[in-house]
Amino acid sequence: MNSLARLRTSSRAATSVAAVALALALAGCSATNELTTQGDYPASDGVQVTVGDLDLQNLLVLAAADGAPGTVLGGVTNGSDADGEVAIGLTEADATTVEVAAGTTTLLGPDQAVEVAIDAVPAAPGALVTLTVTAGTGESQTVQVPVLDGSQEQYADLVPES
Repeated sequence: MNSLARLRTSSRAATSVAAVALALALAGCSATNELTTQGDYPASDGVQVTVGDLDLQNLLVLAAADGAPGTVLGGVTNGSDADGEVAIGLTEADATTVEVAAGTTTLLGPDQAVEVAIDAVPAAPGALVTLTVTAGTGESQTVQVPVLDGSQEQYADLVPES
């Protein structure tokens, strides 16, 4: 074999080794990192929580300022075959009960099926406030939700007036 043929053979071998190494490196990234689209995550400004058979999505509070009236935005989905209910508020004592028919979603907000009003939001926009969420089954959770104001266009008309 002449030197030109040896050079071509060794060049092809080096290229093949480099291609295999690159393929393994790229495959290793996907093997160690979970795909974001395969997991549940809040895709918007709010947070999500599950109590009993009810999934609450995109929960957030709208208020103009600390101590101002507020309203809860979000959705409650009942994936079960039975009607359900959930109480949402700063405490269980001041919670608003939301009834959700089996297999449906009920939207929360000023222009929606149910409005969960808060007399005085105990945090300024940009902070977090704790909501208590209690299912009709008695299961209860507290969840930290963001307080937003009307500075974002989609919320401007939904913030309660002081």
